[in-house]
Amino acid sequence: MKKSLIIFGIIPLILTGCLGIGEETTTSEPAAGEIEYNHTNFSILVPQDWEIIEAEDFTSNVPTEVIVDFRNNIKSEIFTANLSISAINVEEGISASDLAISSKTKAKDSLVSFEGISSEKIDVPSGENFVNGERIIFSGKKTASDPIIYFGQIYVIHNGVGYIVTTASLREEDETVVNYLDRMLNSFALK
Repeated sequence: MKKSLIIFGIIPLILTGCLGIGEETTTSEPAAGEIEYNHTNFSILVPQDWEIIEAEDFTSNVPTEVIVDFRNNIKSEIFTANLSISAINVEEGISASDLAISSKTKAKDSLVSFEGISSEKIDVPSGENFVNGERIIFSGKKTASDPIIYFGQIYVIHNGVGYIVTTASLREEDETVVNYLDRMLNSFALK
């Protein structure tokens, strides 16, 4: 179990190198310029012009737990804003808070200039009901010379599977992109 939590906790940190924030999550209809991405177990709203990269298209350096990644269509030489969704099997008794704490601890140990910004319990839509989840927001950088990256994460467990939804963007990111990432994060819903 600890191995799974550690691996799960470092996925967002790995993705920032290889792929290049509120209240309860809410589902809604796609707005103009958005599509609804549907997976067997979840759905999420995504800007229609963002790149969608699914597991079968990942390079070998992307962890196998990552299901899908959405990347801003406007690429940056420094860092491209993105949202990734990962899943792992979890043992009975593990909570979304346990996953969040594990990830936050790993981020503190792995990132330079780590700053915890917020942490809150949330309700994630699941059909007609809600599932308890956890949202954390933090920032940091991989090395002292790298730019500061802001991360927003949602953790939720459903039917024995732990889902982690991670947004990542530069501190200086365009406000429109930050708003897209926040809307995407808040639109995550289980089926």
